[in-house]
Amino acid sequence: MNKVIEQIGRVFEKVSRRRMWTVLYLFSLMSLVDIILSRNFALPFWYAWIFFMSFASLKSTVLLGLVILINRCRKLHWLAWIIVIGYCLLSAINGACYAIYGFGISKRLMSVLIQTSASEIKGFLPGLIHNIVTALSSIRFWAIVFIGLIAFHYLPKLKSKIFAIIALSLTILGIICGSIFAVRQSEGRSALFLSTRILRYGYIVHRSMQFMAEGEMHYRELPDADKVRSSHLVTNVIVVIGESASRDHLRLYGYKLPTTPALSAMRDSLFVFTNAIGSSTSTSGNMDCLLTFKSDRDVSKEWYEFPAVIDLFNAAGYKTYWFSNQEKYSLFNNSSTIMSRRATLEKYLIGGSEDFNNNADDAMLLPLLSKSLNDNSTNRMIFVHLIGSHTPYHTRYPEDHAVFSASDIKRLLPRRWLTDASAKMIAEYDNSIVYTDYILKKMIDIVRYTPASTILIYLSDHGENVFDDRDYVGRDNLFVEVPFVIYANQRAYQKTPELMEKFNLNLDKPFTTANLIYALMTMTGTKYSMYDSTKDILSDTYIPRKRFVDGEISVIDNDNK
Repeated sequence: MNKVIEQIGRVFEKVSRRRMWTVLYLFSLMSLVDIILSRNFALPFWYAWIFFMSFASLKSTVLLGLVILINRCRKLHWLAWIIVIGYCLLSAINGACYAIYGFGISKRLMSVLIQTSASEIKGFLPGLIHNIVTALSSIRFWAIVFIGLIAFHYLPKLKSKIFAIIALSLTILGIICGSIFAVRQSEGRSALFLSTRILRYGYIVHRSMQFMAEGEMHYRELPDADKVRSSHLVTNVIVVIGESASRDHLRLYGYKLPTTPALSAMRDSLFVFTNAIGSSTSTSGNMDCLLTFKSDRDVSKEWYEFPAVIDLFNAAGYKTYWFSNQEKYSLFNNSSTIMSRRATLEKYLIGGSEDFNNNADDAMLLPLLSKSLNDNSTNRMIFVHLIGSHTPYHTRYPEDHAVFSASDIKRLLPRRWLTDASAKMIAEYDNSIVYTDYILKKMIDIVRYTPASTILIYLSDHGENVFDDRDYVGRDNLFVEVPFVIYANQRAYQKTPELMEKFNLNLDKPFTTANLIYALMTMTGTKYSMYDSTKDILSDTYIPRKRFVDGEISVIDNDNK
C-alpha cells in the first residue's frame, strides 16, 4: 500500500503546477457556465464574461493551493488526486448537463437522481446516450474542445513570470467579481461552488421528500366524497394563480403606467373585482387556504386538517389538472405539491424558484392549457400556477418584452426615495406585470375559441411592496390587495346568464381569496356539506367580515380602507 501511495506521489510531482492550474481552470469554466448563461444572473453581459473568466481562476488557484497543501503529507497523495478528479468530474457533469438539457447541477437534477429508480435509469439510458452522441457530433462541442486543447498546450509553456502575472491578475479580479456577485445577487450565491450546490440542493430535496411523506401520512381524504353532487353548471373552470402581482401595479386597477394593455383593452369583456386580498404575505400561506377549506383565521390548524379543493372537484366529476411554473420542491413548504398530486394530470415545469437554473417561461404553460381543453374529458377544473413577478423580476420576461426603463419610472412616479437602482427594479417589476398581461391575453384567446362553456379566473397569491410607499422592497402586510379578474366565453354567457349577473352584482364587495372554494362551488353548481354561503362572494347571503392576513386582522380592514 505504501508503495502505491509513493507511486501516486511521484506521478503528481511530475505534473507541473502550471499544467495542473490550467486543467483546473478549464474545468472551473465548466462549473460556472450554467450560472453566467442563466437569466437569473442579475448583472450586465460584459460583466458576466469577466466574472466567468476571473472567478474560474479564483476557484482553480484556491483548489491548487489546497492540493499542494495536502500533497505535502506523502501519505495523503491519494486524497489530493481524489479531490482533483472528483472536482473535474463534477464540473464536466455540470457542463454536459447544461449543454444537453439546459440545466446543470441543480435542485432539478438532484431531485431526479434521488427519486429515480433502477428501472427508470435503465429506461432513461437510451435517450441519454442519444443526446450525448448528438452533442458530441456538434460543431460547437468540437470548437470548445479545440479551444481547450490550445489553452492546455500553450498556457503552461508561457514564461513563469508571465503565467504568474496572468493567473494572479485573474484571481484578484475573481475575488472582486465574486464579492460584487455576493452583494448584488439576490439568490443563488451557493451555486458558485459545486460542493455547496450538492450539499444545499441535496438537503433541500431530501427535506422536501420527508415533508411530503409526512404530509401524505397526515393527508385528510375528502369526508363523504360519495355525497358530492354537481350539475356541472360550467363545463370548464380555469384558475390562474399569479405570483407577487400587486393590484396597485395594474393599469386595470388605476396604476399610472400602462402595465395591462391587453386586459385594459378588453375591460368590457371582463369581470374586474375591486376588493380582494390574499390571506398571507407568502405563497405557501396563501396556497394553504386557496386549495383547501381552511379559512384565513384558522391559524391553529395545519392545512392537511381541511379537505382539499382538488379532491372536492375530483368527487364532483371534474377532471382536475395542475400546471405549474413554480417550485415543486421547497425547503419551507410543499403543501401545494402534495395537494397537486391528487390532480388527474400534474405537470411542473421547474424544480424550484430558489434554484439558480430556474429559467422556465410562463409561456410554456400555454400549450399545456390548450391541450387540456382539447382532450376527451367532459368537465375540467384546471389550475395554472404562474411564476409571474417572483424575484428576481428581470428574469420573468423575455428581453423583447421589456417595456419600461428606470427613466420612465423616475419621470412618471416622482417619489423622493427613488434612486436609479430602485427605479430600475420598479421598471423590471412592472415589465413582469406586462408579461403576465400578455400571458393572460393568450390564455383568454384560447378560452374564447373553446366550444364548451368556460370561465377563466385570474388572481395573485399576494402583492408586493416595490418602493411604493417608502424605500423598501418585499412582502408587506399593507400590500396584500390582489387582482381578481374573471373572463367567461360566449358559451358560458349563453348557458349561465344568472351566474354572469352574480359576477356583476358583487364586483365591489370585500372578500378574501381564502374563500375561493365557495365561489368555485357556485360557478360549477357543486353541492357539498361544507359549503358556507356566508363566505361565498357570489351568494345572496354573503356576509362581509374582517379579513385576516397571516392570522391577524388585515391592516386594510382596520383602516376601513
